[in-house]
Amino acid sequence: MSTSSYAPPLATLLSCSLCVVIHVSVLVFDLSSFHYTLSPRIIIYLFPPGDLFRLLTSPYFHGSIMHLGMNMMSTAYLSTVLEKKFGTLPTLHLILALTLLVSSLHTFISFLAYCNPLYSTQKFMLEHSLGYSGVIFTFAILETSTSRAQSRSIYGLFEVPTQLYPWVLLILIQVLMPNISFLGHLSGILVGTLIVNGVLDKSIFPSPDFFRYIEEETRLVPTRVKNHELYVKVPDNFRGISKENEDATNSLFALLVKASSFALKFVRNIVEAVLVITGLGGGGSSPSAPRSTEMTARNAALAAERRALMSDENT
Repeated sequence: MSTSSYAPPLATLLSCSLCVVIHVSVLVFDLSSFHYTLSPRIIIYLFPPGDLFRLLTSPYFHGSIMHLGMNMMSTAYLSTVLEKKFGTLPTLHLILALTLLVSSLHTFISFLAYCNPLYSTQKFMLEHSLGYSGVIFTFAILETSTSRAQSRSIYGLFEVPTQLYPWVLLILIQVLMPNISFLGHLSGILVGTLIVNGVLDKSIFPSPDFFRYIEEETRLVPTRVKNHELYVKVPDNFRGISKENEDATNSLFALLVKASSFALKFVRNIVEAVLVITGLGGGGSSPSAPRSTEMTARNAALAAERRALMSDENT
C-alpha cells in the first residue's frame, strides 16, 4: 500500500510532527511550557528582546495530551485539504506566516482592550495562551471559503451554513469550555477573514507563479523532495488564496473599502452565529431556495420565448 494513501501531505505532516515532538519533549524532559506561552503583557512591557520568540513558539506547545490530540486531528483534516489545493511549498509558507500573524493580532487586540478608555480590561494582557487552535481557525476560514457544500454539521447535532461554521464553532466551544483562549480563536478567524477578502493575502503571500519558479527553476527544493509521494506540487489551476482576482488593486482606497466590508461582515457573522445557536435563525440552506431559483429562471425563459413569438408575428 502506498504511503500517501494514509499519510497526510508533507507540510501537514511536518507541522503535526513538530507539535507532537515538542509535547513529548516537554513530558520527557519536564520542561515548563510557561516560558513559551503567548503572554501579551510580557511581550509588550517586560520584554527582553528574546521574549519575542513567544509569538512563534506558543502555537506549537499544548497544555495536555487531549489538547494536542484534538488540535492535531483538526489540523490533519483542514491542512490536508488546503495543501492539496495550494501545494506543499505555499502551505509551508502559509503555516509560518499564520503562526506569526495570529499571535501578533492576539497581542495587538489585548493591548487595545487594555488601553480602551471606555472599558479597559487587563484580562487578555495577563493571559498565558498556547496551542495550534488559532492557526486551525484560520485554516477553517480558508477551507470553508472555497467549499461547495451548503451546510456543515456541528458534532452531528444540527447543521449550519458553511460560511458560518467557524463562527458557530467559536461560540459553541467557548460556551462548552469557557477556560480556553477566546481571543486566540477569534484572532485566527479574523486573520482568515482578512485573507480571503483580499486585505492581507498579497502582502503576506507571494503569487503562485513565485512558488512554481522556486520548484521548477531553482534548487531550493531538492529533486528527491519534489518527487516524494507526499510532496504536492503547486497545481496549475491555483491562482491565489483570496476571493479577489489577481489584478485587484491594493490601493489605500481599496483597503478602506475592504476594511469597511469586512467590519460589516464580521458583525453580521457574529449575529447570525448567535441566532443559529439559540435556535432563532435558520440552520443550513433552505430546501426551497433552489426551487425558487429554478422557477424564476423558468419564468424568465418563458417570458423571453413569448417576446420572440410576438416579434415574429409582427414581422
